[in-house]
Amino acid sequence: MVSEGYKFTVIRADKSDLDVRLQMSKIFADGFSQWLVFFSKDKHKIAKAFAHMFVLDQFYVAVVIIKLPEWLRIQTVEHCQ
Repeated sequence: MVSEGYKFTVIRADKSDLDVRLQMSKIFADGFSQWLVFFSKDKHKIAKAFAHMFVLDQFYVAVVIIKLPEWLRIQTVEHCQ
């Protein structure tokens, strides 16, 4: 599939090499924050609280592969160390 020049792959969440659980819960918290404000006004706290509840084999995720320029890759790696 191609969208706006980016290629992405749709895979089942439990088959991803990435840790998608927290990212999924951030989307959940953002989408339902108006009803979850009873628990906390902080969306990050809500996301952390709900992250463990996602059964990954029941969800699909889109993974976007973006090739970074070499100079940006070097800066990113140095920043992460």
